Amino acid sequence: MKILFISLIIFISALPHLSAQENQHIAVVITPDTLITTIPFNITLLIDYPEPEEVTVTAPAISAPLSVDRIVTHPWTTGDRIQTIVEYRLISTGAGHITLDSFVVNTPENTMRTGQISLYFRSITGEQRIISPPVSWEGIRSGVMVQMTAGERRIFTIRANGWNAPHPPSAFFMPAVPQGVILSAQPVSAEEREGGVLAKLMLIPLAAGDYSIPARVLFHENFRFDIPSLRIRAASR
Repeated sequence: MKILFISLIIFISALPHLSAQENQHIAVVITPDTLITTIPFNITLLIDYPEPEEVTVTAPAISAPLSVDRIVTHPWTTGDRIQTIVEYRLISTGAGHITLDSFVVNTPENTMRTGQISLYFRSITGEQRIISPPVSWEGIRSGVMVQMTAGERRIFTIRANGWNAPHPPSAFFMPAVPQGVILSAQPVSAEEREGGVLAKLMLIPLAAGDYSIPARVLFHENFRFDIPSLRIRAASR
């Protein structure tokens, strides 16, 4: 996983109440390490701001051979700290070097800019094959609706069954947060990772109702992760 810690440019003229000492940082995460044509990859911005709904990102011009597959914004909790993740999933149909201009991030506190991002794509060869380990929500049968109570806190685990090969960090598997729930990533120990745990998510439904995390297909290098949907019915307290 490539992580670039890029100093931000604070536009003092636009925000006169800011000083140079208030500069922060954005982490730009590119996954997977090896970019291959026709296989989706992610550019993830980890922003030091706790309210995702108040964060606006302006992406650089993206044109062929690149295309945007989806954009996901959600909070990321580490300890007592809450940050915002904005994830761009893209696909390239062409090999070689591609350079993207800066992403511009706006929050109520400041305006921030990343540097240019350089990408290199390899063409897939006949010797490479896609590996798809069986993935499930631990302890939950496919298609079964999980029963909860509004306000209840529960941890759900995404596991690759019978598979302990190296895999991307837990943040890679974080889904979009459904409206009406609190969803945050939980730490995964080295022992759990070796046992096939891909991610642990704490979910709290805020009110009675039905909630769903849709099925997803994620690619990392030559691995394909088919993550089934998670359906929850929350009853009143």
